[in-house]
Amino acid sequence: MATYATLPETTAAEDQQPRRFKVLVGGAAIAAFVLGALAATATSVAAPPSATNLRSSAIDQIRLKEDPNWCLAVENHRTVSQYSRLEIYECKPKRDAAQYGQSFKPFTNSDGKMQIRYVGAQIDNSVLCVSAPMKGYEYQKKDSFYLDDCGSPAAGTAAGEQFSYYHSNGGIGTFKLNSRALESQDICMKVKDGKLKDRQAIVGAKCTGNGGVFDTAQLWTIGGSAPRPPTPAPRPGGQKCGDICFRDSDCLTSGGFGCTRCSSYDVGAHGTCY
Repeated sequence: MATYATLPETTAAEDQQPRRFKVLVGGAAIAAFVLGALAATATSVAAPPSATNLRSSAIDQIRLKEDPNWCLAVENHRTVSQYSRLEIYECKPKRDAAQYGQSFKPFTNSDGKMQIRYVGAQIDNSVLCVSAPMKGYEYQKKDSFYLDDCGSPAAGTAAGEQFSYYHSNGGIGTFKLNSRALESQDICMKVKDGKLKDRQAIVGAKCTGNGGVFDTAQLWTIGGSAPRPPTPAPRPGGQKCGDICFRDSDCLTSGGFGCTRCSSYDVGAHGTCY
C-alpha cells in the first residue's frame, strides 16, 4: 500500500504569518505601480513655455500707438480656441479685458525671443500664443494672424510665434517676426488696410520705421491706458456765463468782467448770464 506523507499541522498564528507577509508585499507593489504611473503621467504632460515677463504686470492689453482706444483682441471672444483670428476692438477697462479677448502676456522664451501668450477667456485650457499664418515653415501672407498652441523653439514648433519688439522712435514699438525662418522677410504685425474699426483683421506687412515712413497701423504699445477725455477749459475766475439769473445784478462779479448781462429778466422768467 502506498504511503503518503502528511504536512505537519500549523497553529492559527503560524498560518496567518505568511498571509500578512503576502498582503504587505502586494500592497507595496500596488503603491509602487501607482506612483510610477503618476510619475509617467506628470512627465508626459507638455509644460507651458518658460515665461519670463517683459513687464512687471501679469496681464497686459496691447494698444495701437496711433489711437490707444483700439486694442489687439481675439474674434468671437465668447468662443476663443485654437485658430481663432486676431482683430482690433475698442479697448475695454482692464478689469474686463480678459472676458473680451484682450488679455495677453508677452514673455521671453528659451530662445531669447518674444512670444505673446493669450491669457483671456477661452472654451478649453489650451496654452495659446499669437501666431503669424503659417503652413509648415512658410508664411501665408494673404491670411490673418491667429492663436495657435504655444510652440517650443527647441522643437522647431514656434516659427510663426517669435517676435522682436523694438522701439524705433520715441517708444514706438513694432512686433517683427524674427524666427530663423522669417527674420529675413521683414514682416511686422499690423491692422489690415490701416482701417481703425471694430473687428478689423490683423495681418502681416513689410516693417516700417527703419529710415522710412512709419506705418501707424503697425505701431503698438504694451500696457498703458486709454487717453483721458479732454478737460473743459476753465472759466475765468468769477465769470458767471451760463448761470441762471433774474436780473443783471445776478451776473455781476467782484472783478466787473465776464458775462454781466441777464437775458429775459424783464418778463419775470429766469434767464442766463451772457
